[in-house]
Amino acid sequence: MKTLFIFIYLSIYCCFCQDLYSQKWKRPNNYELKRIDINKKNYNGIKAVTVDKNDRSRDIIPSKDAERFKTKVEINKDSISFTLKADRLQYGNFVKSFLDETIMFQPNLMNGATIFFEIVPDISKINDLILFSYFPGMTGFRYMHVPEGKRIKYKMFEKPIDNSTNIVPLMLLYMDDEDKHVELFLNSKLTNGYIPSSFKKYRKIFDKIELCMFVYYKIE
Repeated sequence: MKTLFIFIYLSIYCCFCQDLYSQKWKRPNNYELKRIDINKKNYNGIKAVTVDKNDRSRDIIPSKDAERFKTKVEINKDSISFTLKADRLQYGNFVKSFLDETIMFQPNLMNGATIFFEIVPDISKINDLILFSYFPGMTGFRYMHVPEGKRIKYKMFEKPIDNSTNIVPLMLLYMDDEDKHVELFLNSKLTNGYIPSSFKKYRKIFDKIELCMFVYYKIE
């Protein structure tokens, strides 16, 4: 029952976002800076986030074995908005959830701005995924459950060749079975170990997967 409560609680979008580019921003009294337990040597990523003192999810952290993927986005135009999203797909069709698919939204970015964030897929429990996302001053969660006999895995996308694209794919988390049918299918489509970043190519891949979560960001 306790585990079920935690998963239901995580399903509620949980984040606090500060103005990343304001020099006058002050942390409210009910928030504090919390260090993230990295437990990795020579780590130079995000090590602390601002959290609500009364938020129960503040003490939930990824498994020590969870991989951390750092991304740096440089803005080269004025009045640009940045959106990090996690869409659920079933055989390529968007599945609407009571959760907001948007993990983070930052409007009105100016030329020269830089966004740095990490995504951390915790698949230490075979049937359950907790996708952590860390920005300076913000933490986000997404949750996905699959039936018994299934498990969750993930693959990364290659970096886009064309920097002008406004949708940049990052990660695909997918449901697989014990026979690894989906993994074998994906491996046959990889380029140097990564899913192709071409929309035409990865769209065809999505059509063959029963359930997945597509993590990407948009610049527009």
